[in-house]
Amino acid sequence: MEKWADAWLNKKPFKADRVGIAYMLGGETLPGGASNIDPYATAPTADNQWVSEGPHIMVLVPETRSWKASPPTPTMAAPM
Repeated sequence: MEKWADAWLNKKPFKADRVGIAYMLGGETLPGGASNIDPYATAPTADNQWVSEGPHIMVLVPETRSWKASPPTPTMAAPM
């Protein structure tokens, strides 16, 4: 996760070389949240698919093809 955090903080490309797990046991508090379209957005807009979630885990995988069965948007009733 340190490589991902460094890439995100410094706006560098990232490619996972192994499975990584992160968690937010407290979830996000308002005005927390993130954009599903722009990882560097700092606030919601009309078109950036802003989401604010409760407690959750995040999984980073080196091969993204394994996620094709996952729902494409956070509004679908399935694990993301």
